[in-house]
Amino acid sequence: MTKEATPIVMIGETLIDLYLDSLQESSPGQKSFVFTGAVGGGPANCAASLAYLGKPVSLITSFSSDPLGVQMRELLLERGIDLSLSCQDDELKMPVVLVLLDEKGERSFKLYLADTVFESITVDPASLPPEMEFFHFSSVLMVFDAAYQATETILHHIADKNVIRSYDVNIRPDILKTNPKALQRLMAVLDHVDVLKISDEDLEWIQRNIDGSLAKPEDYFRYGVQLVVYTQGEKGATLITPQARAYAPAPKVEVVDTTGGGDAFMAGILAGLSDQKWPSRASLQSIPEYHLRELGTRGAESAKRVLSQPGGMPPLI
Repeated sequence: MTKEATPIVMIGETLIDLYLDSLQESSPGQKSFVFTGAVGGGPANCAASLAYLGKPVSLITSFSSDPLGVQMRELLLERGIDLSLSCQDDELKMPVVLVLLDEKGERSFKLYLADTVFESITVDPASLPPEMEFFHFSSVLMVFDAAYQATETILHHIADKNVIRSYDVNIRPDILKTNPKALQRLMAVLDHVDVLKISDEDLEWIQRNIDGSLAKPEDYFRYGVQLVVYTQGEKGATLITPQARAYAPAPKVEVVDTTGGGDAFMAGILAGLSDQKWPSRASLQSIPEYHLRELGTRGAESAKRVLSQPGGMPPLI
């Protein structure tokens, strides 16, 4: 993939999702845990869905040089994700997340992120594709100094360029509490965002813990956001601009695992915006209702593909 063919660039976490399958006893008194490991991380999941949809996408992340990191890189390359802007660290380890599923497929997480490659993500602005059309990032990186600085570097580099900036507010309280700067950073980047993805849980948490005046998705227009993608799980999603709004029902699917559903939904939105060819950041606020409905349908179709299987990435075929 050439730099000129990479209109969507994203930065973010790549990690290993571990699912506990069972506790097996191979012989009396000899018990062992059996896990299934999958490639994970919100931006990596979103990149995989974009690649599945045929969109050229480049992911900026960091990998360890041990077998886990090497294999992780190969698995993402296999999906057609450009990793030429990513880096490798010889000292730090790959992050791991234990994914716990309940009987409805809803998940909770136990995260093991300290002293991992999240702390070594870097970027050279001169290496960014000159033809990039979208830049997507996530709030998880607000916790890690190096990753936050890399995100800031890109946002400043494209500040005067016609690159649509999208931000996934993905609140993880147990991560945020590890860095006292994280909450301020999470909100500071909103001034540099055109498309904001926020869930009902994220909205409630921010209102309760950061800013009580941010009670509705529309309240985020005060930051200059042009399009809010407001997701509510099984209740569906609403796409809102200062001039229009459209509801997208949740996809009809037997949910196996909700991991990555929101990431896949956002991939569908970005792919739809890319197809619709909006000429500028400011023009996003003029998207008519019927186009918003089309975007919502694209997002729901993309999410359906992921929700019907274990793991947060779509099938390879």
